[in-house]
Amino acid sequence: MSELVDNLKKLVQEYSKQLGELREKIRVLEEVPQAEALVGKCFKYLNHYNSSNQWWLYTKIVRAKDGIIWVDSFQEDSYGKIEIEFDKNSGIDTYNYMGNSSILISEEEYIAAQKALIKKIVTKSKRSS
Repeated sequence: MSELVDNLKKLVQEYSKQLGELREKIRVLEEVPQAEALVGKCFKYLNHYNSSNQWWLYTKIVRAKDGIIWVDSFQEDSYGKIEIEFDKNSGIDTYNYMGNSSILISEEEYIAAQKALIKKIVTKSKRSS
C-alpha cells in the first residue's frame, strides 16, 4: 500500500509540473499578441496615497516580450517627489495592466505632460543655483 501511495504521489508531481507548463504556454499564446499591440501606447493613471493626495502617473509601453510589458514612466506625487523610470519591466502581464484603471491617452498628451515636468525641473533647478 505504501508503495502504491508513493507512486501516486510521484504521478501527481509529474502531472502537476506538466499542467503548469501547459498553462504557461497558453498564457503566452494568449497574451503575446495583446502585449505587442500595446507597444507605443500611452496611458495615465490616477495614483494616490489616499483620496486627498492624488496625481497622474504617465506610462508609455516601450516593448513587450512573452506577454510582459516594459514601460517608461514619470510622475510627481502630491508632495513634489518626482520619479522617472525608463525601460522598466512592469512585472505584470498585459491582462493585469489593462485591467487597472489606466486611461489610454495620445502620445501628444504624454509628451506634453513630460515637457511640463521637465520645465518644472529646470525652473526649480535654476532657483536653487
